[in-house]
Amino acid sequence: MMTFEDDVAYFMSINAELAKEHKGKFVLIKDRRVVGIFSNIEDAHRDALKRFGVTDVVIESIGLDAPVNYMASAVS
Repeated sequence: MMTFEDDVAYFMSINAELAKEHKGKFVLIKDRRVVGIFSNIEDAHRDALKRFGVTDVVIESIGLDAPVNYMASAVS
């Protein structure tokens, strides 16, 4: 079973590659898989809740110096 930490490590390993085409956007990752790329955090969070319900996922800003970690586990 994948953990939140596994997904964060996966993001760190692919961030530079994602930034080539998606810098400044947000990526949604679950179980070491890119689920989607979004223009804003709200759309990423909404999609995470729709797909997975209340559970841990990684939503990160792509290619920025100060990444933003979000754990989408709140009820909408």
